[in-house]
Amino acid sequence: MEFLSNPVDRPVHIKWVKHLHSFEEKEKFKLALRNSTFVLRILKNLIEEEKRALTASELNPEDFESHSWAYKQAFRNGERRGLKIVEDLLDFI
Repeated sequence: MEFLSNPVDRPVHIKWVKHLHSFEEKEKFKLALRNSTFVLRILKNLIEEEKRALTASELNPEDFESHSWAYKQAFRNGERRGLKIVEDLLDFI
Protein backbone atom coordinates (compact mmCIF):
# COMPACT_ATOMS: atom_id res chain seq x y z
CA MET A 1 0.00 0.00 0.00
CA GLU A 2 1.40 3.40 -0.98
CA PHE A 3 1.80 6.05 1.71
CA LEU A 4 0.30 9.45 1.10
CA SER A 5 2.12 12.59 2.17
CA ASN A 6 -0.97 13.90 3.93
CA PRO A 7 -2.26 11.49 6.62
CA VAL A 8 -5.64 13.26 6.67
CA ASP A 9 -6.36 11.68 3.26
CA ARG A 10 -6.41 8.20 4.81
CA PRO A 11 -9.45 7.09 6.77
CA VAL A 12 -9.06 5.98 10.37
CA HIS A 13 -10.15 2.37 10.93
CA ILE A 14 -13.65 2.13 12.40
CA LYS A 15 -12.32 0.08 15.34
CA TRP A 16 -10.62 3.22 16.68
CA VAL A 17 -13.92 5.07 17.14
CA LYS A 18 -16.65 2.45 17.44
CA HIS A 19 -16.77 2.86 21.22
CA LEU A 20 -17.63 6.56 20.84
CA HIS A 21 -21.20 7.71 20.42
CA SER A 22 -21.32 11.21 19.02
CA PHE A 23 -19.89 12.51 15.78
CA GLU A 24 -18.02 15.17 17.76
CA GLU A 25 -16.36 12.58 20.01
CA LYS A 26 -15.31 10.56 16.99
CA GLU A 27 -13.83 13.58 15.22
CA LYS A 28 -11.99 14.68 18.37
CA PHE A 29 -10.55 11.19 18.81
CA LYS A 30 -9.49 11.01 15.15
CA LEU A 31 -7.72 14.33 15.54
CA ALA A 32 -5.90 13.04 18.63
CA LEU A 33 -4.79 9.97 16.67
CA ARG A 34 -3.54 12.05 13.77
CA ASN A 35 -1.62 14.24 16.21
CA SER A 36 0.06 11.14 17.65
CA THR A 37 1.74 10.03 14.45
CA PHE A 38 5.24 10.50 15.87
CA VAL A 39 4.69 7.69 18.38
CA LEU A 40 2.52 5.63 16.05
CA ARG A 41 5.17 5.69 13.30
CA ILE A 42 7.67 4.29 15.80
CA LEU A 43 5.16 1.56 16.66
CA LYS A 44 4.74 0.82 12.96
CA ASN A 45 8.52 0.48 12.58
CA LEU A 46 8.67 -1.85 15.59
CA ILE A 47 6.00 -4.03 13.99
CA GLU A 48 8.06 -4.21 10.79
CA GLU A 49 11.11 -5.29 12.83
CA GLU A 50 9.06 -8.03 14.50
CA LYS A 51 7.80 -9.26 11.12
CA ARG A 52 11.37 -9.42 9.80
CA ALA A 53 12.46 -11.36 12.90
CA LEU A 54 9.58 -13.82 12.39
CA THR A 55 10.54 -14.33 8.76
CA ALA A 56 14.18 -14.93 9.74
CA SER A 57 13.17 -17.45 12.40
CA GLU A 58 11.07 -19.36 9.86
CA LEU A 59 14.16 -19.96 7.76
CA ASN A 60 16.09 -21.83 10.46
CA PRO A 61 16.79 -25.32 8.99
CA GLU A 62 16.97 -26.88 12.47
CA ASP A 63 13.28 -26.16 13.01
CA PHE A 64 12.34 -28.49 10.17
CA GLU A 65 14.02 -31.39 11.96
CA SER A 66 11.90 -30.88 15.06
CA HIS A 67 8.80 -33.01 15.58
CA SER A 68 7.05 -29.90 16.88
CA TRP A 69 7.74 -27.88 13.73
CA ALA A 70 4.04 -27.59 12.88
CA TYR A 71 3.28 -26.16 16.34
CA LYS A 72 6.12 -23.65 16.04
CA GLN A 73 4.84 -22.61 12.64
CA ALA A 74 1.28 -22.28 13.91
CA PHE A 75 2.55 -20.11 16.76
CA ARG A 76 4.48 -17.90 14.33
CA ASN A 77 1.41 -17.61 12.11
CA GLY A 78 -0.57 -16.44 15.13
CA GLU A 79 2.09 -13.87 15.95
CA ARG A 80 2.08 -12.67 12.36
CA ARG A 81 -1.73 -12.39 12.41
CA GLY A 82 -1.64 -10.31 15.60
CA LEU A 83 0.96 -7.98 14.10
CA LYS A 84 -1.17 -7.64 10.95
CA ILE A 85 -4.21 -6.63 13.00
CA VAL A 86 -2.28 -3.83 14.70
CA GLU A 87 -0.63 -2.86 11.42
CA ASP A 88 -4.05 -2.52 9.76
CA LEU A 89 -5.16 -0.18 12.56
CA LEU A 90 -2.21 2.05 11.69
CA ASP A 91 -3.02 2.28 7.97
CA PHE A 92 -4.09 5.90 8.32
CA ILE A 93 -0.46 6.94 8.91
